[in-house]
Amino acid sequence: MAKIDEIYSQLVERILENGTKKTDRTRTGTLSIFSDTISYDMRNGFPLLTTKKVFYDKVLHELLWFFNLVPDKYKDLPITNVKYLVDHNTNIWTEDALRYNYEGTEENFRKLKQNKKIYQKTLQDYKDLIRTDLDFAKEKGGLGNVYGKQFIEWTKGRKKVNQIKDLINNIKNNPHSRRLLVNMWNVGDMDIMALPPCPFAFEIYIEDLSELERENILMSVDQKYYMDKIRHKKHFKSLDKFFKEKNIPEKAISLKWHQRSVDVALGLPFNIASYATLLIMLGKLFNYQPRTLEGTLTNVHIYQNHINSIKQQIKRKRYPAPSLTINEVKDFFDYRFENFKLNDYRNSGVINYELRV
Repeated sequence: MAKIDEIYSQLVERILENGTKKTDRTRTGTLSIFSDTISYDMRNGFPLLTTKKVFYDKVLHELLWFFNLVPDKYKDLPITNVKYLVDHNTNIWTEDALRYNYEGTEENFRKLKQNKKIYQKTLQDYKDLIRTDLDFAKEKGGLGNVYGKQFIEWTKGRKKVNQIKDLINNIKNNPHSRRLLVNMWNVGDMDIMALPPCPFAFEIYIEDLSELERENILMSVDQKYYMDKIRHKKHFKSLDKFFKEKNIPEKAISLKWHQRSVDVALGLPFNIASYATLLIMLGKLFNYQPRTLEGTLTNVHIYQNHINSIKQQIKRKRYPAPSLTINEVKDFFDYRFENFKLNDYRNSGVINYELRV
């Protein structure tokens, strides 16, 4: 069964057992613990929860939107405009965009939300206008300087810094650097963000693979070839020829993300899948084996109105982990939605957790 379900369920149980009741900005209330860690070996399959259906297409659309890996027709919009997401039925950020562009006070917006019927109509009208009216989308579809802006257009004086481009160049030219880090916590931009970043930084770690580790990869890639060639390795001075023939990685790549606030029921499954995808993307680009995915989590919480459902979720049937196939590209910024394929994803069905904004 999927190892990520076990890791996730154990985290949920720790919160349910040890959590403290806290108030929060959404006025919903949470059960919260100070900190925890998610650590997952990517050789165990793609870490997508199977105890509930996670809509991976939405995870992927959001990740590509962060890095501006979108069709050309969206390139004229600001990088944090929600039109690409709304057009692809990915409404993770739509309510935040509505709130950010709402012509009224925060308190008035909260009052609007209290009348669910009127609020849902307002939200639907907003989405319809984003889809159909390009001028409206340009004017009212922005989120300020959230993730994508910090990834691709971090502003330093008059200069825009593409952190992802710099990261890729550094991985290529200095893979053992201790500075393979991307930071989204831009203090100077906090007052012009619809929402401060929850995951606020990530780091990359690269290590050389031993000959035995490369043999194991070769065996998993082509067992017959391995048995025909490598089992007689005592006759060879070097196995490099066989590794090169099958394009076996020389290095492993790992990723750790840091997160200041963790919505365990709704947000965390997306975060895990998103950073796992990014790790595979980088591994594919350099022919490095994805190894460890780790999250350092602070203020790890379950909203009070999610508790009953998540208790049921962790008791549900678990399935084997799916896999993710990514077509090869020459440049990271060539990745598009059609390059990705999720394989053999079985799950226990949808659970509707309400998004808190």
